[in-house]
Amino acid sequence: LKPGEVLSILLYLAPNSSSPSSPSVDHFTLRVKAKKGVTLLGTKSRSGQWHVTSELLTGAKHSTATVDVAWAQGTPLPPWEGQGPLEILQLDFEMENFTSQSVKRRIMWHIDYRGHGALPDLERAVTELTVIQRDVQAILPLAMDTEIINTAILTGRTVAIPVKVIAIEVTGLVLDVSALVECESDNEDIIKVSSSCDYVFVSGKESRGSMNARVTFRYDVLNAPLEMTVWVPKLPLHIELSDARLSQVKGWRVPILPDRRSARESEDEDEEEEERRQSTSRGCTLQYQHATLQVFTQFHTTSSEGTDQVVTMLGPDWLVEVTDLVSDFMRVGDPRVAHMVDSSTLAGLEPGTTPFKVVSPLTEAVLGETLLTVTEEKVSITQLQAQVVASLALSLRPSPGSSHTILATTAAQQTLSFLKQEALLSLWLSYSDGTTAPLSLYSPRDYGLLVSSLDERVATVTQDRAFPLVVAEAEGELAYDSVPAGEEDEEDEEDLGWGCPDVAGTARPTPPPDLHNYMRRIKEIA
Repeated sequence: LKPGEVLSILLYLAPNSSSPSSPSVDHFTLRVKAKKGVTLLGTKSRSGQWHVTSELLTGAKHSTATVDVAWAQGTPLPPWEGQGPLEILQLDFEMENFTSQSVKRRIMWHIDYRGHGALPDLERAVTELTVIQRDVQAILPLAMDTEIINTAILTGRTVAIPVKVIAIEVTGLVLDVSALVECESDNEDIIKVSSSCDYVFVSGKESRGSMNARVTFRYDVLNAPLEMTVWVPKLPLHIELSDARLSQVKGWRVPILPDRRSARESEDEDEEEEERRQSTSRGCTLQYQHATLQVFTQFHTTSSEGTDQVVTMLGPDWLVEVTDLVSDFMRVGDPRVAHMVDSSTLAGLEPGTTPFKVVSPLTEAVLGETLLTVTEEKVSITQLQAQVVASLALSLRPSPGSSHTILATTAAQQTLSFLKQEALLSLWLSYSDGTTAPLSLYSPRDYGLLVSSLDERVATVTQDRAFPLVVAEAEGELAYDSVPAGEEDEEDEEDLGWGCPDVAGTARPTPPPDLHNYMRRIKEIA
């Protein structure tokens, strides 16, 4: 029913209920009580064979009516055999207005047969009515996405997906009823829903994922589920170090800064550490190798409720790098042994072994861990590798094994295509232990890098940055050679040196001997 609508209810007398031989229902009283929200407008007789008199009373909580119904004496009885029920009485009720979307209204009936002994359960009845503002046939929750990746376990930051709920009326009209629904998550260990039902979310406290995580939305007597796929990171996280054993670099001295001073400098050292002690007394120490770090995981879920079948995002061979997500929660177990230069670089401080771990932002539990060793051994720089990067080329192609995967390939172009085009130098260090590391891992304050052009009519060098730029000035071919020290005049060499301040504080370039033998130069762009 709709607000303001009038409902007419008819009272019937069943066949053979009244006859000269059975006068049990020739006179009865009907009492009607309508709860607040339903108003009894009036009653009227539907048959001239019955006399109907009524008394209406309207109160604050309900309205009542007492209706006396009697057989009209002296009138012939109808031949009811084989006929349907006889209409006796009509009662008219009006549905009052209300503010909510739907309400339940009740009308209670009581019949007094004037002592003729009717069964008690036949004397009373209740009619329940549903009054609605709109005739809604169905509701449908709509989310901005069908999947949610629970990175909150790694970051502590809530991941939310907005939700709207629409209602469809019998006329086909579509309405937004988001503010009028109630909602509940079927399992809050997988997914949660806001108290206002306008978004679903994960907070990082969830314990598992699901292919069919469900949130139920209710609107009046209607309800509808929202099903989503929830992915969670696989633990423990996989931590990958470019070099898990770090050593000092022979001949590479760097100034000792407060964060570099060893916590155990006062301990005895053998002759092998003599060079480091001497440099320390001058305010310098040997540089330790640096290592890059990356953190990976797989996001997985379960195929259905109550099963242990695991489904991995993209497939079991895929890992997702989450280094940036967990950068604020990385910890070096022993800060005397190593320290984090930045969120992707580790550096040794003194010999020892320390765990490197990622902790939970919510509970401080360890999400992933690996060991880092700083050795007493020393390594030499055997080569400085250089590559000119004039531009980058990117190609995209679909993966042959998956229609949902695209392979991206990048390649560095070494050819300068037009005049005044700039190119970077990509520089890598090779060590005697077989490892390599980009020069960019190390702070520019720890080395001096001088690059000069052999022919400035062809190419010039811009030196006012950590990594110099090579600028093309004329057409030609770019070439560079590895020239051991001493094969050409000293003034013709480029200087690629590491320096340490002397006592007076002036810079004094002192390139390591092994590195000095493999200095790279731009020989010619012609």
